[in-house]
Amino acid sequence: MPRIGRRKATRIPHLSPACRRACVDHVRGELGVSEGRACQVLRQHRSTQRKLPQGRADEDRLVADMIELARQYGRYGYRSLAAPDRLGSAWKNAKT
Repeated sequence: MPRIGRRKATRIPHLSPACRRACVDHVRGELGVSEGRACQVLRQHRSTQRKLPQGRADEDRLVADMIELARQYGRYGYRSLAAPDRLGSAWKNAKT
């Protein structure tokens, strides 16, 4: 006879981390379980739950610059608009 055990649930890949955080918070509020237990059941890493995303300090200015460039150049894609020669030195990899 085959062994019948717990079947692992797969994480739904199309949900954003913010949406998964909201799901964990909802489960915790409704059922009163710990954060670790809710993350385990919903198959989410606790680090995703605890660490909130941090945006760049100059992100608003970069977005405004890209919108202005889009007005000027029309149907350019975001890669063409974000080229370093158009936005200057502001558009760089945050890790460097």
